[in-house]
Amino acid sequence: MTTRMLTATSEDVAGLTYDTDGAETFCSRRTGVPREAVGAILRASGDYLEGMGLTVAFGDDWSVLPSEGPEIRAHHPDLFPASHVAERYVCFALLREFVRRSTDAPDADIDAVLDAEDEYMRRRGIRQ
Repeated sequence: MTTRMLTATSEDVAGLTYDTDGAETFCSRRTGVPREAVGAILRASGDYLEGMGLTVAFGDDWSVLPSEGPEIRAHHPDLFPASHVAERYVCFALLREFVRRSTDAPDADIDAVLDAEDEYMRRRGIRQ
């Protein structure tokens, strides 16, 4: 299992941990989308954020894994405008399109799961 955490360069979320299992459970219960599909959507969303340079991935032993950001951006350069990457700006429409391309999930499920994840992060104090 890979756990992702927002980079500690953002003072608002420094040190707050994103619990992958907890997020999947919360989102599945909140949306009714099967947990496996939720996991795929959240992994794709996490990959997008890694491509933007906003997350780091940890292995099972909590070691920081090498960034795959450049490789992720290379597969879908149209979804990673250089100005967005430089400014660490996430356009929701581009993130959603990345998730759509990366999964076979219906658009309604993608939207519901991403909304539920937002609520999960608000409850954890990661988002305001």
